[in-house]
Amino acid sequence: MNNSIRFESHFIPKQDKTNILYERNEKNNGKIIISRKHPELQQLFYNQTTLSILDLCNGTSTVEEIARKITKKYKGAEYSEVLDDTINTIHMLWRLGFIVWVGENPFLSIYRKSNGDYQYSMLNEDEAVLWMENNVPQFYSPLNIKDINYTETAIKQNSFSFYETYFQLKRKDEELLTLSLIMPIAKECFFKIGILNCDITENDSEVVIDFLKWICEKHKQFFALSANAESIVCFVRPSDSVIIRFLKEYCKADLVGVFRKELEDDSDVEIYQILIK
Repeated sequence: MNNSIRFESHFIPKQDKTNILYERNEKNNGKIIISRKHPELQQLFYNQTTLSILDLCNGTSTVEEIARKITKKYKGAEYSEVLDDTINTIHMLWRLGFIVWVGENPFLSIYRKSNGDYQYSMLNEDEAVLWMENNVPQFYSPLNIKDINYTETAIKQNSFSFYETYFQLKRKDEELLTLSLIMPIAKECFFKIGILNCDITENDSEVVIDFLKWICEKHKQFFALSANAESIVCFVRPSDSVIIRFLKEYCKADLVGVFRKELEDDSDVEIYQILIK
């Protein structure tokens, strides 16, 4: 993770043992831990350094203080490098549910962006699940299966791994656009998006491209394998006129292909491409 967070004195992590489903000490001073929040990850091995950082998350020490203690523990270690490693480790531990924050959570700033009256956000897995529970999506990707791709388990697993990440665009806290971004696979050089809700108007058109570029750059920040992606593709039913208008008018998308009679009802699937370079 590219770190752009300034860790001030009031950022204090605290270990949360309620999310530890199982743990076992290993002979090499490491430990096997299973996260209650993400049991699908099975038995994760944590080395001595990671465990030292976790133990120092005591609810009183700041991130900087933890990094300084780790630096003193290892001869020849450079504080700046240890701080970066500490931040990345704590970010991972927080996502696994092993860390909570006493007061403000500094990581939220890397999942959010303000642009005048608009707010961009990358939803974590809990937020994505909550949104799906409280909303009926206007649209589903025609190539996804609702009862498989949008279950709580699937959303949590895909969000955590950054395989399918959920994003929102709001204006003054009013939801305008909710979509999922699927990472490139193998040698693909494009993202795939699934639009769930779309209430974009002409007044919002200028911010749409900036938002799409932001979600792609945000994904690249967390997942190096998406670094070469240069475009977004969206699979749409020809009957989804709202999405097609959104793609053509506000995203400057081009129709680049059609899957003929792809779906069970023998309807086509249109493929639109948005350049993000």
